[in-house]
Amino acid sequence: MIKFNVYKIDNHNPIYGPYNRTVIWFAGCSLHCKGCINPELWVRKDEYYLSLEELLAMIKDDHVTLLGGEPLEQENLEFLVDALKSKDIGIILFTGYSLK
Repeated sequence: MIKFNVYKIDNHNPIYGPYNRTVIWFAGCSLHCKGCINPELWVRKDEYYLSLEELLAMIKDDHVTLLGGEPLEQENLEFLVDALKSKDIGIILFTGYSLK
């Protein structure tokens, strides 16, 4: 089963990008950046797991922002991105990783 460690989902949020969007905060991050605004999301929690289908059903906007924690540390993130793209949903992803 494809699943994601999701801490919080907020629909119709105008803060994390243009337009009203669904914002998804993932739990889990190994980077531990100095000055991180969400250090409480560094640790994954078993009670936060959602399947791909559950997560997609909770998205109520045509635009999504992925943040965390660290979205790129979600196993199988490509399945979520592919599903969003197939629904023509715009995606913004905030990461602590550099291009290197």
